[in-house]
Parts: sequence; structure tokens; C-alpha cells
Amino acid sequence: MATQKAGTILVNLKTKKIALVYRRDELGYEFPKGHLEAEETLEECAARETEEETERKNHILEKLGVVNYITGKGEEVELNMYLAIDDGRTHKNIEEDLKEELYWFSVEDVDSKLKYDDLKRFWEKSKQKVIDLLNKN
Repeated sequence: MATQKAGTILVNLKTKKIALVYRRDELGYEFPKGHLEAEETLEECAARETEEETERKNHILEKLGVVNYITGKGEEVELNMYLAIDDGRTHKNIEEDLKEELYWFSVEDVDSKLKYDDLKRFWEKSKQKVIDLLNKN
């Protein structure tokens, strides 16, 4: 059975930028994401993992889809992705080992920054929703 994970395409409406985290252990950029915990919905997991990794409060707008992949260690993953809005810096005290390096990129630059092809394909399918959101705000 696939490991359940959830994450977000986190959008800052003021700067019109998209959040990516740089994972030092993988030497690449990804969307914030992580493992589902017991008694947690996928949507709650996506918001929590995003807040932990980026130190940014956020709220989910909608589910965008699922990315299935196999990790370098052979783990089968079902990653549920959501569109989320950045609500500013969190006031929660987040453990250092949960944080990732946060970077903000323009819509045009996200594709060239993403490390994995499956995330690039997912971004291509989801990008128009992000552009529409930014154009409305």
C-alpha cells in the first residue's frame, strides 16, 4: 500500500510568488509536503506540513490532484496536492528539523526550479489554476 502524503502549491497573493522548499538531503526544490499523521485528514496534513516546512500560516483553497511516485528508497507514495494561500509568518514554535529552506519564485520560474519530473508534470497541469488565482487578486 502506498504511503499517504500531502502538500501544497503555496501562493503569496501580495507578491504573486509560489513557495518552493529546498531539501538539502535531496539537493533540489520541491513543493512543501509530508507524511499523513494518525487522526489527520489529507487537507490538514497539507496545511500542517506546509506550515512546518515554510514557517508560513496558510489555508487550503482546493484539491488539485494526486502525484504517484516511488522514492529513491523504493517507497511507493501517493501525494495529495492542494492549492493554498499564504497567510503570513506563523507564530508557532517549529522544531528546527522540520523546517526547510523557503524560496519564493514567479510562476514562470517554478518549472525550471523543480527537481523531479513528476512534480514538473503536475505543475504544468496545475499552473493555469494558479495563474487564474493570481489574476483575480
